[in-house]
Amino acid sequence: MSILRVMQCTVGNQAPTDDAPLPGLPKEKMFTLKAGTIMSRAKLDYRTWAIAAYLLVTNLKGISSMKLHRELNITQKSVWHLLHRLR
Repeated sequence: MSILRVMQCTVGNQAPTDDAPLPGLPKEKMFTLKAGTIMSRAKLDYRTWAIAAYLLVTNLKGISSMKLHRELNITQKSVWHLLHRLR
């Protein structure tokens, strides 16, 4: 899982902490590439999302969760939630 570091400035007169030694200095915040997207809070990897999206858009009439469940070898419940987010 990829992890990025983003600089976040502290605001106001705050006491120094371990995270930011002095008030007003940049503070690091950790997040993943999935944060804030339709893939957030999902335990599926990027490859599964990409394959599911490809199969969904290339089929003229769409794809059922049961067919995608058999194609991706993951549970039908996970596929249903994945398709719900993609649609």
